[in-house]
Formats: sequence, structure tokens, C-alpha cells
Amino acid sequence: IVNVVCNTRSAEVVERVVQLDAIAALCGLLDLPDASLLIAVLDAMESIMRAGSPRGGDAASPNRYAPFVEQCGGFDKLEALQTHPNETVYNKAAQLLEVFFGADDDEEDAELAPAEHADGYCFNMHA
Repeated sequence: IVNVVCNTRSAEVVERVVQLDAIAALCGLLDLPDASLLIAVLDAMESIMRAGSPRGGDAASPNRYAPFVEQCGGFDKLEALQTHPNETVYNKAAQLLEVFFGADDDEEDAELAPAEHADGYCFNMHA
């Protein structure tokens, strides 16, 4: 799967591989202990996700393969890989989340951010 997906420029080939349940297979490998194998799996996932991106790079349009990754538990596994000791694995997982799932570590949740007052900060604990 990895070789086919990473070495093709054909969206039709990627589509066929996705139809053969490649996303589920790759998501199942995201908890491998070997960093070099994880990197290959992450590269294949990136190739698939790029093929599923809207033409013209319209960031407002969703990636058509993202729901499959989420259904297979891949999103949660990618988030977990952000704590991986291998820096390359961490970076690839973080990039996939940011580019294809809109995850951005720099954005704050308005519900969690403290409100600023003249005498300090107040956390909203009524959530």
C-alpha cells in the first residue's frame, strides 16, 4: 500500500487503493513501535490526504478522505503520535492534523481562555 500510494501521481490509483480499504489498513498501523515504519505509513497517509484535497487547494472545502480517517480511529492515533519520542514522527503527525484536519495548537478555545480583569484573570468554571 505504502509503495503504491507514495509513488503514484494518479488520483485514480489513489482512489482505487482507498476503495480497497487502504485508509483503515494504514490507520491500523499508526500504533507500530518502529519509527521508520511509522514514517512510511505517515507518508502514505499524507499522499492519500493530498489526493483527497479539493482541486485548487480550497482550504474551506473539506478533504474527502478525512471522514474515513476519523471513522477508523486514525485522527485519535495521529493526535497520540504528537507525543512520540521520534521528532520526525511527531512532526509528520502534527502536520497531517494541521493541514488536513484543521488542528492548530496555537488556537485557544474561547471557553477555556481566562477572562482578563483589572485585578487579574478569571477562569470560566461553569462549562
